[in-house]
Amino acid sequence: MTPTPFRRTRSAAALAAIAVAAPALAGLSLDPDAEATSVFTPEAEVLLAALQDEVAAETPAASPWKSKINAGGSASFGNTDKQDAFAIFTTQRERDDQRTSVRAGYFYGATDGDRSDNKFEASLRNDWLFNGSPWSVFAQAEYKYDEFQSWEHRVTGFVGVGLGPEQDSAERGNLTICSGCARSSGCKALVPGL
Repeated sequence: MTPTPFRRTRSAAALAAIAVAAPALAGLSLDPDAEATSVFTPEAEVLLAALQDEVAAETPAASPWKSKINAGGSASFGNTDKQDAFAIFTTQRERDDQRTSVRAGYFYGATDGDRSDNKFEASLRNDWLFNGSPWSVFAQAEYKYDEFQSWEHRVTGFVGVGLGPEQDSAERGNLTICSGCARSSGCKALVPGL
């Protein structure tokens, strides 16, 4: 395995720091009553500081997003041949004051060689949380494409309030009251929702 250029740089800095510090370490006294002084030369201290900065820069900050991809499929052959496949991507971020989730999925199916399912769905939801309170306010948007519905494209949006367990509680569940609208291709009216 070939070391990365960063690792070579860090290793070279470490070796240089040791080479500069070695003469100072040779005269080091192990007397516990001795006055505390630096055993490193100024050049060694500069190299060690540079090495510490490189190690700190190497450690990436953890992403607040937790993501996953699920994919699968099935096939059966007999009197009726049926094949299905799907792929779903989800990602979530949770902070003290907000919770955000994004989901997108594609679903395909065929029966006896004819397409029987062809749809795509995407949604975005953001909850604004009130510190220590079970109440929240949310907004949600969805887009759906489905070749086999009376509508081909549908866009929906909702806003509302939610009531659930306290934020630090291990309990799950949530009651939401919302209002929104939907718009489908071929449909000229907005449909209110509850």
